[in-house]
Amino acid sequence: MEHYYQGDYPTSEEIMRNRLIDGCLDAIRDTGMAKISIRRIAEKTGIARPTVYKHFRNKNDILAAALQREGLSFGLQVADVARHETDIAEKFITGFIYVVDNFAKNPILAQIFAPGSTFLQDVGMKDFTFAEFGQIAFAEAFEANPTLMEQSEEISEHWIRSALSFIAMPGTPRHEADFRGYIKRRLLPGLCLPDSTQ
Repeated sequence: MEHYYQGDYPTSEEIMRNRLIDGCLDAIRDTGMAKISIRRIAEKTGIARPTVYKHFRNKNDILAAALQREGLSFGLQVADVARHETDIAEKFITGFIYVVDNFAKNPILAQIFAPGSTFLQDVGMKDFTFAEFGQIAFAEAFEANPTLMEQSEEISEHWIRSALSFIAMPGTPRHEADFRGYIKRRLLPGLCLPDSTQ
């Protein structure tokens, strides 16, 4: 019996972009984000520097793609943690706490806040697709509630920006119960969840 691959094969463009993103992630692991250059990425991948520019406009473009890939992978971890909650509001609270507690433990994502990193000033969040992250991290919540799905991009943006602010400016440490209460009082209303979930 023969088996055939029924998906779409990646194009040569996709293969090259992924190879360059892999090289960028390896370079970040080796030297940190502040020392990344197109030359270093080209050396890591064994590709000529001009070829990099055929696939990415500049260093920030490839950094954004690399961090987005790592962020979406992290989103799968958030989904796995949130999946254990049955209440939609609790999914968001548990996911939020997981991100605040674990984002900086990821060696790639932690580079966003590393000393000398100008990523947020140079690139910010404009190249990050909030809806894609949210649809990965909270797929079950969005699928169970079509109204939330319609607002997934705004909900995800509010949620991610709030989580990143807690990571960048941690403030006074809180016990988890206090932090959960704060999230429920101050952040969940901004998500505009249906009344039955709050």
